[in-house]
Amino acid sequence: MSSLATPLCIACLFRAIFKSSLSASSYYDSADLRADINKALVAAENIAYKIGIHILGDRGPMATHAQDVQANHTQTIQKLEQILGPDGLTLEEGARTLLSTDLSWRPSAVADIVIAPSSTEELGRAVAVASEAGLAIVPRGGGMSYTSGYTPQSEQSVLVDMRRMNKIVEINTDDMYVTVEAGCTWKELYE
Repeated sequence: MSSLATPLCIACLFRAIFKSSLSASSYYDSADLRADINKALVAAENIAYKIGIHILGDRGPMATHAQDVQANHTQTIQKLEQILGPDGLTLEEGARTLLSTDLSWRPSAVADIVIAPSSTEELGRAVAVASEAGLAIVPRGGGMSYTSGYTPQSEQSVLVDMRRMNKIVEINTDDMYVTVEAGCTWKELYE
């Protein structure tokens, strides 16, 4: 590893550890731990700064990276809205929080974006956009699970709310089976 890459990797690692320890403060509620990690982060940043790599704050590539991430996020939202329309995209925090929660006692992250496709074509195109943007894709059905199966592990995720994909594709009474889309409820099937 080159002498330039080493401090950058070290600083990024400490930054990730520091951020995760702060976000998981219910598990790591130690001010000493956060202070030690912050000291290590500053030391790694200082090493990188001395050799000409500016990784934190508003003085170098990290700020440019943050701007790029925000621009990418905005472009992703615009692409998703073009595919799904305004009814197929949720950015409102309360709705995202509700849809990112199940009946489990385990804490979970809140998805950054909630999409609600109404067809397999919309679903495929929206998942391609989210995947291209590097977002985790989390499918959500009826929301009655207690296993954390559809709760996001990271905020950098797109939760796919399947409720709009509720069509009954086929009811075969001879062979006694039905084919439905993922968002079809028992109530819709019985009606």
